[in-house]
Amino acid sequence: MPLLLGNHDKNIITATDVIETEPLSWSTKEIVIPGLEQDNKAQAVTFEFAEGKGMVVIERGGNAIANFNYNILPAHHPLAQAFKPQRQVAQIVSALVDEDYRGIGISHLCYSMLSQRYIVCSDEQQTIEGAALWYFKIPQIDQISMHIVYRYDQTDFTIDTWANQDAWSGDRGLVNFAIDNGIPASHFDDHSKTVFVAVSETKSTTRIKTN
Repeated sequence: MPLLLGNHDKNIITATDVIETEPLSWSTKEIVIPGLEQDNKAQAVTFEFAEGKGMVVIERGGNAIANFNYNILPAHHPLAQAFKPQRQVAQIVSALVDEDYRGIGISHLCYSMLSQRYIVCSDEQQTIEGAALWYFKIPQIDQISMHIVYRYDQTDFTIDTWANQDAWSGDRGLVNFAIDNGIPASHFDDHSKTVFVAVSETKSTTRIKTN
């Protein structure tokens, strides 16, 4: 699984700010945030940019509360080739949720939305929060199957089914913190170039061969 990273500061930007960068296109969808009992309506604005880049901005009451950035793997990428021509692979490169809205299912909801259009792929490196999301939450999405891809950037990569015995790796302090929070991690294994993929089983044309 991916290497663990420490937290890093980012700023959440609004849909208006993104529009000013002149994306190729954008669309807005009304959503319901499952963890809010009152005033749970929000908007998810999905942007497409040149060079296969994409972004989802979640806004509530006119305020941006989350940003998710992803890249569409190029057609020649080994992992993209594995799913061609069924669906493109969207690799998450950045996920940021406002502190006041964490833990209520926003990332879970966004990844679920993306999985209806793409094969969703994790980044090679993750914060503890990102690791927890992929380990605990993403597998709970209805009709999603989880897979682990080793050496995903190589033509001889291997895809395996979800297996809890595999571990994240990284800095000793981060690994210890991950283990303390129930995330399987290792001081000894190098899991660089290893990612997760989430495949929506509602797409009958999608097939994946595992080892």
